[in-house]
Amino acid sequence: MMNQSVESESITSLHQPKWLSNETIRTDVESVNNNINLDKIKSDVENMSKIHHIEILKILKKNSSIKLNENKSGVYINLSFLSENTLTELQNYIHYIHDQEHSLNQLESQKTEFKNTFFLEKGVKDEPTLSYSTFAK
Repeated sequence: MMNQSVESESITSLHQPKWLSNETIRTDVESVNNNINLDKIKSDVENMSKIHHIEILKILKKNSSIKLNENKSGVYINLSFLSENTLTELQNYIHYIHDQEHSLNQLESQKTEFKNTFFLEKGVKDEPTLSYSTFAK
């Protein structure tokens, strides 16, 4: 029995140094995940239109502790200082915008299919070109 526990300790010590605790690893992983989320938020916001930038600024202005740096090029925010609630609200807004854009694109595609099928003169009227691929999604 004693021999088994010694082997177990030596195996774990090979994988993880004694100075590196599970809490340190967890904190580092959370930090990396947070940085990835911040980069995603940053790139999503940068690719949005001015209307959405204004809505995001309204979200950020709700929290008076957020410092907004403005110059002639735009408004700059250090995302790493935002609270979890504010980050969650930003992520929810970004998700909402993506969902709305996806829905609008689907509707526009369906509208184009209907227009081409029912309102444009075609050489062969017996073979409708309407596809139901957009309805299945």
